Amino acid sequence: MGKKRLEFFLLRYVPNAVRSRFINIGIVLFDPETLLTGFCQARFISGWDRLQSFDDDADIEVLQAMASDIENQLSDPFRRQECLQSIEDSFSNAIQLSPREECVTENPWIELEDLSHRYLFPSEDAGTRHVA
Repeated sequence: MGKKRLEFFLLRYVPNAVRSRFINIGIVLFDPETLLTGFCQARFISGWDRLQSFDDDADIEVLQAMASDIENQLSDPFRRQECLQSIEDSFSNAIQLSPREECVTENPWIELEDLSHRYLFPSEDAGTRHVA
């Protein structure tokens, strides 16, 4: 199996855009060349406790429903393009996207695990950013 060039972006929960604080809540990794037949998966934080402690006012049920909906849509090859477009066009304010980044991997599943551990399940506060 050869190396594949994939793209990913992070979904960030931003309770107050003016304060520029966010917490990563999801990641989408996909093959833009073969979106219909290639790799396309989302991963979200597993325990929402960290988000709740980041923002007491966060509507966890709504965010969990959004995460489930995204995972379901991306699992259907015929809905992937529409789902990705909707995420990029419709999300704003409380849910923001990081810029797309590229990665090269032989195994997309291992790459998704690595990226998830780096961005979604970091040690203590590494996934929370405070910008002055």
